Amino acid sequence: MHLRRLSWLLLLLLAPIFAKAGSVLIFPVNPRIAGDEKAVAVWIENQGSAPLRIQARVQAWEQGDEGEVLTPQTSVAGSPSMMQILPGKRQMLRLIRVQPTPAGAEQAYRVLIDELDAGPVAPQANGVRLQMRYSVPLFVQGPGLGQADTRGDAVAKGLRWRLQRDKGSSYLVVRNEGAVSARLSAVGLLNPDGTKTDIVAGLLGYVHPRRQMRWKLPGAPAGSEGQTLSARINDDHAPTSIAPSPMQEE
Repeated sequence: MHLRRLSWLLLLLLAPIFAKAGSVLIFPVNPRIAGDEKAVAVWIENQGSAPLRIQARVQAWEQGDEGEVLTPQTSVAGSPSMMQILPGKRQMLRLIRVQPTPAGAEQAYRVLIDELDAGPVAPQANGVRLQMRYSVPLFVQGPGLGQADTRGDAVAKGLRWRLQRDKGSSYLVVRNEGAVSARLSAVGLLNPDGTKTDIVAGLLGYVHPRRQMRWKLPGAPAGSEGQTLSARINDDHAPTSIAPSPMQEE
């Protein structure tokens, strides 16, 4: 087996997370540029039988009262922005820090990887037809932040949660007062009697620093004194407990 191909297979075997949809394989799906790094690589592999035309863009990712918003930016660049990948081949997309990130801060982006139609564009079509879009989160840290700051136990110290009732529906509200974004998955409520109420088995979502997010819950889980929230945070495999807000339920 070719040495480069063997190295790629070993990388996939060792990697905890990758994304595959259709004929496209993307790794890693949670890239991060640490405070002392200039760039990070994302690999795109064509596992299909036809050539792929790919366009890559990086947009700023903000969270606010109106939800999540993506906007054009010039702080991080993706290179190359356009590529063609033959069947069975892969292409490296470099995500490069162009402008400095403030010390002790983290900035969030979304890498939009568009799979374009490889065939001729229909005469009535205006522009290139989009076949599929993949959205990969990217976090860029300033000096003073690194891998240790993304561990679940470190991130959990800045997280607080509460249950909220709104117009007959129940919501989980999580606020992040830390310096690093939190990716929450395998989320559940730990009750004082040792039982657990599962909320979601997979990915719940992200909470950026100094931001608050809420998610609608199925049913109406009962809130009680002494509950804690259990979740896998970022790349941790084991769950971490998150303390409730002083006002746990409203």
